Amino acid sequence: ATLERTTEGTGPVAHRTAAELAATRLRGLNEGLPRLADLLKLVAASGKLLRLEIKANHENHHVPALLAAVRADLARFPARIRLMSFLPACLAEAAMADMDLLIRPSDMAWHSAASLNAYAAGLGCNGLGFGFETAELPRVLPGITGTSNIWRADTAEALEQAFAWAPHSITTDDPVRALALRGG
Repeated sequence: ATLERTTEGTGPVAHRTAAELAATRLRGLNEGLPRLADLLKLVAASGKLLRLEIKANHENHHVPALLAAVRADLARFPARIRLMSFLPACLAEAAMADMDLLIRPSDMAWHSAASLNAYAAGLGCNGLGFGFETAELPRVLPGITGTSNIWRADTAEALEQAFAWAPHSITTDDPVRALALRGG
């Protein structure tokens, strides 16, 4: 994960301290990156849902300690979350009530909606997330039986198309633009 995606900073998130991240301004806002515990407090108080992605380490492996830290913060600050990950090992270990298996565009061509639904269910997931640039999305999305999420809809054009496909949610690196396009 890199700071360029959603902030005015640069470089890998993992190379920064918590204090440095807190001082890194979010794109389009006048505030820095919050700690997970602080974000969970806000979400719990609002009653809203937080979509939380667990990332792989720099070698693309699941880090059990990261999941344990998320669980510890959730135990202190219970909030509604939907856990997302590309990592089957993370999702299988997490075994939370609401989880999305994220599917890379390169993995889509050989899948049908039925096989994706079965794959997600086998990991205990009740949702699937797809990259916006996935050419197979119009074919597969109507057959998804759980919740659906489209991620990386980061331009105005991509956001408008993602809204038209009507998934349950859209994840973007530009939430300020997405809210402006939706009138909120």
